[in-house]
Amino acid sequence: MKKQRFHRVLAAVLASVMLALCLPFSHVAFAAGEEVTPDAPEALGALSGFLHASAQTTDNTVGLTVNVHTYYDTAKEYTVSKQGVEGSPIIFYVMNTNTERIGTKSDEEIVRSLLDRGFFVLVLDYMKNEKALSPDLDWSIQDIRAQVIGGQNFAGTKSYTAGTFTDGKMTGGPSDMAISYVLPAGYDIAYRIPYFSYDLHGAAGSLERIAEIWNNDF
Repeated sequence: MKKQRFHRVLAAVLASVMLALCLPFSHVAFAAGEEVTPDAPEALGALSGFLHASAQTTDNTVGLTVNVHTYYDTAKEYTVSKQGVEGSPIIFYVMNTNTERIGTKSDEEIVRSLLDRGFFVLVLDYMKNEKALSPDLDWSIQDIRAQVIGGQNFAGTKSYTAGTFTDGKMTGGPSDMAISYVLPAGYDIAYRIPYFSYDLHGAAGSLERIAEIWNNDF
């Protein structure tokens, strides 16, 4: 009787081991409490050479889970904002939400263009969560944005060309000078386009007249 009971217990243990071996590794790692690096969105697969870190987090406001993927170009220099000197902006590119996608350009084309223009890109992938729509989506994005500006580093210990990323630029930049923009998937940004500049749009002689008044009347 004891021998039969032992055989049953042994069979149950072996069956459990075989079942565990059949599970995907990510499930086993999750059960063990280990962090699993999320995969980048398939739409950005061609940009794998610019992907340097991926992490999964949950915002502190509404509790939506989001994968954060860090993209940057190692051939470019990213700088810190200082008083009177603008640093490298960060783009939060938001993908796979439960909202209508506007725009005809592909995500790959847009993100590649952002990288070419020197932007630091954090892709926020909401993994087609049905709850990822306004107003919860808005609160979630702004919470993640505030975390980054406040110093949260979703790239872990990764180093960058000008230091360690924290606030939309690099370590050492004051948070109140952080430059960041949110782009829903399908959107692009027109950046640093002057509305009016005397040297570009002013009438002939404008700069000379300004210099004359400054030198003679002040």
